[in-house]
Amino acid sequence: NNAGNSEEMYSEDIDGDGDIDILVALFVGNEVRWYENDGNGNFTEFLISTEADGPRSVYAYDINSDGNMDVLSVSMRDDEVAWYENDGNENFTHHIISTNANQGTSVFAIDVDGDGDADVLAASAFDDRFFWYENDGNENFTSHTISTNVNSPQSIFAIDVDSDGDIDVLSASLIDAKIAWYENDGDENFTQHVISTEAALAKQVYAIDLDGDSDIDVLSASSGNDKITWYENDGNENFSTHDIATDADYAYSVFAEDIDGDNDMDVLSASREDNKIAWYENDGSENFTTHIISTGAVKAISVFARDVDGDTDIDVLSASALDGEINWYENLSIVSVESISNEIPTEFSLSQNYPNPFNPSTTIKYSIPKESNVTIKIFNAIGEEIAALVNEFKQVGNYETTFNASSLPSGIYLYRIQAGDFVQTNNMILLK
Repeated sequence: NNAGNSEEMYSEDIDGDGDIDILVALFVGNEVRWYENDGNGNFTEFLISTEADGPRSVYAYDINSDGNMDVLSVSMRDDEVAWYENDGNENFTHHIISTNANQGTSVFAIDVDGDGDADVLAASAFDDRFFWYENDGNENFTSHTISTNVNSPQSIFAIDVDSDGDIDVLSASLIDAKIAWYENDGDENFTQHVISTEAALAKQVYAIDLDGDSDIDVLSASSGNDKITWYENDGNENFSTHDIATDADYAYSVFAEDIDGDNDMDVLSASREDNKIAWYENDGSENFTTHIISTGAVKAISVFARDVDGDTDIDVLSASALDGEINWYENLSIVSVESISNEIPTEFSLSQNYPNPFNPSTTIKYSIPKESNVTIKIFNAIGEEIAALVNEFKQVGNYETTFNASSLPSGIYLYRIQAGDFVQTNNMILLK
């Protein structure tokens, strides 16, 4: 599809029909659009709004908790953060959250304060600030500054970096080459921790458990040194720098997903000056092999990965600025299947879910060393029970269960096992 001068792309099930649709911000045309997927990877274009003056970033989240996916944007020329209310039939009503995002560059949404509603985050480049907008539960938003200690922020992301049960924030900033995270003390007071000042002309930040050790690692795309980099978290939020690629010419966008279905996280990039979409295959030990998907995405600026055509493997999406194209690349590989161990367990255990963060499904493994009645329940951040995945008598063995959170908003969730006297609770992160 041709999307004019697209600036950013995001993918989510906008119409609630079980497949992945696409959102696009068109900077020059002042448009926010969505593309409806018919389930087979055929897309129909719809206009959401022309009210954003120079939209730079888009995101999707159920802002008013009515079960419909709403849309957010931040725009550079009118400094506006806005949300577009979906009435359930994909008719969208424009609501202004703020007009204080001076040359807004990035927008995100998650429950920052753990009160069960959707808050909004934004970055503004001209005045070097990050904000979060507190939702009172009725979509009235109060602005809070997270930090002014950045120089031209380009990207904002939120996740529980330190695994303490609250939402932290990450940033990438252009002029000071800084990747940083902002520690939430649980009362939404944020302390900046610098991860790197070597991400020259940093364009994007992303975070996920890349090495499978149950803590959150960080990725960046930096256009000034053509690098895709990951920062390894040692579990105590000390980060080691590892370059994945140094030849992504004007690296603009980075994302992570298990592209080849081998149960480790691979990395994707979009780079503007070589028109390249690439993925970097993780061998399971964080050694990455480059695979070029396309060099025809003219001025490539955004990359994403989802199962577009419903065949259970991960496809890739891209947006490119000069030719105005939104493309998806069908994954034709055969997805590997994980073998389940037949070894008899010697102790009760509850493993960290995989993948984590996840969207929309994740697998939870557990071991039962003696016959027991087993329950596994899911709770939200305020302790409300969301689902009961397991409630039955189990023989000795190793088991797994799948949690599908397609109807839930992004945020931190808890999963709890009880088997006889054994009780354990772990956190997991849904990130849409």
